[in-house]
Amino acid sequence: MFMVCVELQGKDEILVDSSCRSAMLHYRSSLLHALSTLTFSPMLLFGHAEEKQNVILELFSDFEEDQVELNPSGSQVRCRRETERLVRAKINKLGTGLGQLAPSLNHPVTDIYVEIQSRHVELYSASLGIHAHFTGLRYLMFHWPLLSAAVGITSNLFFILLITGLSWYQLYQPESEEAARKFQYAALDRKDEFKFNGEPDDSSFEDASFIEDSGKLNESDQTIQNLETESREFITELN
Repeated sequence: MFMVCVELQGKDEILVDSSCRSAMLHYRSSLLHALSTLTFSPMLLFGHAEEKQNVILELFSDFEEDQVELNPSGSQVRCRRETERLVRAKINKLGTGLGQLAPSLNHPVTDIYVEIQSRHVELYSASLGIHAHFTGLRYLMFHWPLLSAAVGITSNLFFILLITGLSWYQLYQPESEEAARKFQYAALDRKDEFKFNGEPDDSSFEDASFIEDSGKLNESDQTIQNLETESREFITELN
């Protein structure tokens, strides 16, 4: 088992943060080591394999770097978030207030120093991996960039077309609606005029009924006269 320590420093060699974690190599007995060496000896001789172990170690969890903010003049750089440890160290060292130290406290991380606290472990190479923990829209854009781009572009085009259609409807559609209303009003006027001219009123109905009644009276009078004439002729024939 051995210790691995990491120091994060800023541009002016100011210690931003540090962390130490314990690590351990996998145990191999002498017999297992001899057998593996004999088995992989051809690849070891030609350089295709090495006697090494890869150790993955998490040194910082939920680390948040200070956000850099440029002044309007662009001459100075300030950080929004202050580290409490550095604030306390500065206060204890200089004995000044927090308000005077805030402009010169934190700096973004520029250098990383890795230290292995063991004499029996040899380090061939080390690589630093930063895993960002995104949530929401950032998570989707990071893990599915093409899908996020397609959805974003499609939604933007949809809203642009929707706004364009509504604008066109508000600008040009009222004229067509007014023309349609005028056409409907003209059609209704024509229909009402046709109904007024075609439908007979009450006076015409009364005249027609009076003419029919007078015709029936004339027919009845004529039949009576014919009957009287026939009766007279029949009486004369009998005499």
